[in-house]
Amino acid sequence: MDYKIHKRIYQLSKSKKQKEEGVTKKLVGFKMIDKGIPRHDYILKDSEGNTIGKVTSGTQSPMLSLGIGLGYVTKEFSTPGSEIFVDVRGGRSKRW
Repeated sequence: MDYKIHKRIYQLSKSKKQKEEGVTKKLVGFKMIDKGIPRHDYILKDSEGNTIGKVTSGTQSPMLSLGIGLGYVTKEFSTPGSEIFVDVRGGRSKRW
């Protein structure tokens, strides 16, 4: 079987499974409340310290003068206004 055909069949089956079962994580944008810059692969946690996701990208916003970023979190924390924390070098910084 041709590699491209095999790859496409795999992608279609994965898409079908996602449609049937739903997604487990969602990509969310956030801005930091506390001082700190979110970086790639920083861990996202809930208020109890449980891991709920990971930062995919982040930087300091010159317009907002605070840290902003994107990350994948579990569906429960993907609603706007959910309180989650970024594990910045071992400490927790609040973000929303």
